[in-house]
Amino acid sequence: QFSPISGTDLLVEEVNVEDFPTVRINISVPGGLASTLAKGGSFSIIENGRFKPVTATRILSGDDLEVILMIDRSGSMAGEAMSATKNAASGFITSLPPEVSIGLVSFGSDVTLDVEITNDRDRLAAAISTIRAEGQTALNDAVVFAPTLFAPTTKRRVMVLLSDGGDSASSATLEEA
Repeated sequence: QFSPISGTDLLVEEVNVEDFPTVRINISVPGGLASTLAKGGSFSIIENGRFKPVTATRILSGDDLEVILMIDRSGSMAGEAMSATKNAASGFITSLPPEVSIGLVSFGSDVTLDVEITNDRDRLAAAISTIRAEGQTALNDAVVFAPTLFAPTTKRRVMVLLSDGGDSASSATLEEA
């Protein structure tokens, strides 16, 4: 239960009970709420109608996070696989807080920078919608290329890969990737 903001979407990312009765819970909150908590807001946990003590909180802002979304557009992704991938990618970009910057890379026989790292969700969604499946799979090349897009000062870097299989066209080796 979350208060005072009703209807807030919270996502429990992880529950760790290794040190029971201490329970560690990682929760994702919408961007605006995260900044409110970071400025001194607080929350409490209610279990079975009883308040439980919160002994520590650490707010991770989306401000220092960059994400590279890599989409396989090889021929094997044609049809339902590509449709499902586009839906997943679109849902993913809209689920992230607005301050999280995202870049888009697609790969088939070659690797393409579709959208440089940006906060413009409409531009990302438009680029995702135009991806067409053809060619082979330069997966290793995409994994080698994508990290070059991160800003040097970015503290938290995440690469998300959507693919149906292994590499069949890269010049980069698996070890390099």
